[in-house]
Amino acid sequence: EEAHYLKATFSSHVSERKLSFAYFSDIADTGAFDGAVRDVDGVVHCASPVPSTIDPEQHPDVTINTATKGVIGILSSARQHGTNVKRIVITSSAAAVTDTKEDNYVYNEEDWNISARKLVTEMGYKAPPPLRYSASKVVAEKAAWDWMKEHQPAFDLVTLLPTFVWGRSPTSCPSHYHAGSDSLLLLPISQALSGKLKDDQLLETTEMVDVLDVGEAHVQALVSPEATGQRFLLSAGWISWKEALFILHDRPVAGISVPPVKEHTATSKVTSYCSAEKGKEVLGIKYRPKADTIYETVQGAVEGGWTL
Repeated sequence: EEAHYLKATFSSHVSERKLSFAYFSDIADTGAFDGAVRDVDGVVHCASPVPSTIDPEQHPDVTINTATKGVIGILSSARQHGTNVKRIVITSSAAAVTDTKEDNYVYNEEDWNISARKLVTEMGYKAPPPLRYSASKVVAEKAAWDWMKEHQPAFDLVTLLPTFVWGRSPTSCPSHYHAGSDSLLLLPISQALSGKLKDDQLLETTEMVDVLDVGEAHVQALVSPEATGQRFLLSAGWISWKEALFILHDRPVAGISVPPVKEHTATSKVTSYCSAEKGKEVLGIKYRPKADTIYETVQGAVEGGWTL
């Protein structure tokens, strides 16, 4: 399905042989990427399992092991068959960084989430999907850096750590709005408009980044000499659901009616956040306004068939 939408959106690139596709039944299969890495200079590995629901029959280690095997698989294939590969960029996550720190803590690239794996082990089958995902990202990224240290390949490694990624899908693929990061914006908005979010929940905050900025960061991470061997947090900052509703009221999206948002005497509390300064300095990232991201995410979702 994904390839169909990509081919349609970038048809000129396909016809000019600037874009081609390789298909894998499972990213965890040994040697899955062997053929794909031949004759390429750089690799961006952004595939990772995202558990959306809890399968009572599936142990959480399935998610963790699949993510880790995918990362080690692309590194191993590049070492053995990608003789031209100079750099690999892996899309990790801010979930591999953020943990339960004290109030007013500012996370940076030196931090690691040390709690997620331990909690998943303790909870077993009862571990919720977000916790399984966090554990998979931190375990997979650590495995990548350990592998690099052990094997010392000819290529170098860069990892990117985005917060929640929102924005318009260029391919208009409906699944982009029903799963993954975008749904984490659309669901609270839907709940708020239907009156299912309480006043204190409207003040809850989350950190986000525009998909266009994440795309630009991947390009710069692939080509910037200064990026070698580094991690980069990607975040445009935090936003509350109340602020998101204010934006959508002031900038109406056709098909969605957002009434005036009542004022609250309480204010949103940000207890900790991620510093994005390193990415700005080294990769030259200039983050898009959050209001544009919110508007374009909802507009794209509505055009893609999303309804309240």
